[in-house]
Amino acid sequence: MKKLVVEYDLVIVIDALTEKERGDFKLSEDLIKFLAKEGIKQMLFNCDDKKSVNQSLSNIQKVAESGLKFCLHFVSHGNEKGIWIKNSNETISWEEFRESLYHINRLLSNTLIINMTSCFGLNAIKIVNDSNNENPFFGLIGSNRVLWTNEAYYANRQFYTKLLAGKDISVIIPEMQNQFRIFGKDNVIFGASTEGYKSILKYLKS
Repeated sequence: MKKLVVEYDLVIVIDALTEKERGDFKLSEDLIKFLAKEGIKQMLFNCDDKKSVNQSLSNIQKVAESGLKFCLHFVSHGNEKGIWIKNSNETISWEEFRESLYHINRLLSNTLIINMTSCFGLNAIKIVNDSNNENPFFGLIGSNRVLWTNEAYYANRQFYTKLLAGKDISVIIPEMQNQFRIFGKDNVIFGASTEGYKSILKYLKS
């Protein structure tokens, strides 16, 4: 995997859970508090329907246009086809994210990292189109199966702790995989780059 050379200014979180789930699980709340404690700036968009997700992506494009570098973090329900917004019972397919992410990554000079705190988030790699010379992101962090809440808490903290320590995602992901194996859990967190997406797609289809 090509080495990522960038200093991020903030982490932007899109939370598409229901209000009750936000209160019960506190996934975004825990992440925001952790980032703040570590001195990382954050921006949170709570979205209750497809329209608000799309509006958030438009606002995030403006952040990218300002010159700030950021990681984009989704907290949502998900499946192999996309993310599911339970509050409005709407699904946003991975393909529907394509144009927005292409534009954001272009503005970020191909440094966009997407972190999916959702079930089957690794399937977002399907956004990549080998007929396009541009990429929708540099790298993707996600699970290839159902992601349990306790796994999500741990993975979020581990990823940003290691990123803050100056480690590249090509190092971070194998380390996280090994840590999960110690707990007797396999196939929890995977990393994919746009360079290696074909092998990931082959894996997802197997």
